[in-house]
Amino acid sequence: MDQIELQIVSKEVFGELAAHIEHGINRVLEKYQDSTRSRKLRIFRRFQELAESDYGFVSEENVQQILGHFRDRVYTHRGNTVTITADSDYRAFRRLIADLVQIQCFPKCRAPQPLNSSSPLLDETRILNCLGTMDPCKWRSDNQKASRTTLYAVSDQDYLNQFFEHQHAVRDEFLRLARHYIAEAANRFALGREFLRETDQSIFDDPMLLSQNGIPGHRGQRCSLFSKDLPDNEGLRNLVAFLHFKRNGLLTRDFAGANNHLYKFGGRTELSEYLGLSSDLAAACAVIVIDETGINPQSFYRMEYDPGHRTITPHDTLDGYYFSYVKLRAGGPKNRLIPRSDHKINAEYCFSLIASMTEAHREIASPDTGTRLLIHDGCHTEGEIHAISDTALKNGVRRLVARSKSESFIESGPNLKKLRVSRGLLEWYNSGGNPRAAARYLGNSVNVTITNYIPKELQEFIYRKQIRQFQHLLIAVSTDEQPYQMRALNISSSRELANYLESQVEESALYSRLKASKVDQIKGRPSSEVAITFVLSAQNIAFLDAAKKNYMDGTASMETKCLQKWAQFCGMVFSYIQSHGTRSQKIIMAEGISLSSSSPLQLQA
Repeated sequence: MDQIELQIVSKEVFGELAAHIEHGINRVLEKYQDSTRSRKLRIFRRFQELAESDYGFVSEENVQQILGHFRDRVYTHRGNTVTITADSDYRAFRRLIADLVQIQCFPKCRAPQPLNSSSPLLDETRILNCLGTMDPCKWRSDNQKASRTTLYAVSDQDYLNQFFEHQHAVRDEFLRLARHYIAEAANRFALGREFLRETDQSIFDDPMLLSQNGIPGHRGQRCSLFSKDLPDNEGLRNLVAFLHFKRNGLLTRDFAGANNHLYKFGGRTELSEYLGLSSDLAAACAVIVIDETGINPQSFYRMEYDPGHRTITPHDTLDGYYFSYVKLRAGGPKNRLIPRSDHKINAEYCFSLIASMTEAHREIASPDTGTRLLIHDGCHTEGEIHAISDTALKNGVRRLVARSKSESFIESGPNLKKLRVSRGLLEWYNSGGNPRAAARYLGNSVNVTITNYIPKELQEFIYRKQIRQFQHLLIAVSTDEQPYQMRALNISSSRELANYLESQVEESALYSRLKASKVDQIKGRPSSEVAITFVLSAQNIAFLDAAKKNYMDGTASMETKCLQKWAQFCGMVFSYIQSHGTRSQKIIMAEGISLSSSSPLQLQA
């Protein structure tokens, strides 16, 4: 491992121990890979900053107190970092401290245990790192604030629907911006190829790079080949051709008037897109590729280019393709089947465009740089091709977001990580809450997906929804063709009932099975063999209580035999709950009886 060049340990904080700790860190980190080493160094610097700002120095007397303070700080002051990442950071730091203590290069101490996931400290600070401004992790507390918009003052089911509508809206705006920019940049590159075909290179033989044609309205005065005053976009055409033929397609400043000409045609970024890839275009392509494939932004940023290896391989029969890439955290290659997007500007289009726009630059790039997928003529060193840095890609995303006319969209701070999380949540929601759908999109295991990407609040919302749907299905099936079915389902009209049965019930496997073995089989059995399923809820208890009361006082118009059956069933249920029911079941029964008393039902045939 290369020796750490920058001084990590501050003498102001650690005093005479600084050199000893610095030496220990170098020894300990030799056994780790670059990514782990960077994480440990980053978190150690944060510890050192806390110690300096809040304590001034670290000693054997106060080190244990500082470690406890730092543990809480890592979990609660984490910006947009999710809890699982903060936990991993702290565990990496804790292991580093233990290693340093073991080799006697740090004051004797023991870093506190990581916080448990159920810690109140975490409950107060959990965040959901997805698109938009709605955070289900905090919706209940937000709902109690009078100043919040009424969007939050809704039931959990309404909130669930509005949350995912919000996710769709923000994601659609993000994709719209990206596709619009890609289309513009692709047009610029196509126009640049046309400029090269149209231009006679002999015009650049003049060392002064002056046009043979004068400026319109300025008799006898010659102008620069790259002047904006030349007709038919001739100045831009000449500039693009000159940079391609005479400067290897690089935006260098070693010609007359360069500092002026390189910025007059839409700026340096747009000019570079007539010749090759820009960081802004790479960012727009990243939005499309990440949304469609679920690749981690870091994995996309570090993707390599091999003309002999196909990143995308169309499937022989399905409308999709195999996507091959290296997942950094998995430490190996991935080959996933991805459904093909219907949009013209999709992941396949983006990879093809990137390959075309970087072809000329790969010929002059260094061997190491030429193997990277995202390369451009950057500002790092003039006259050289560089791999697009992670920072440049993030800045490109910020500039893309700033193009939106929606202030709320811009203020929500969309980025590539949030886009990937949101698409994973949408896959999960659209599948009816199946975590495998999100796991397939994200390329993770189901366990990692549930733990890291789907907050328990959303899981609770959708599972509650599924339970309600199943309860209604059971009621619909058990009351099939009965005159009181509408009341049991709390449906007000025959048309609404018909629509519900057609769309929600009749297509279900449960309905098909029960319909096939309906009353004919039950009628032939002794009554003692009949099994009945009862969905316990306050509304159903109220119905049974009403049936019993109506039967006893004779006020119902429902058929006497049917009413008698429900009254008998009521006695069985109430007796069973009173003698064998759990506390929660008894509470529900009491609520149902109270509901029946406050709003009496008159059962009708």
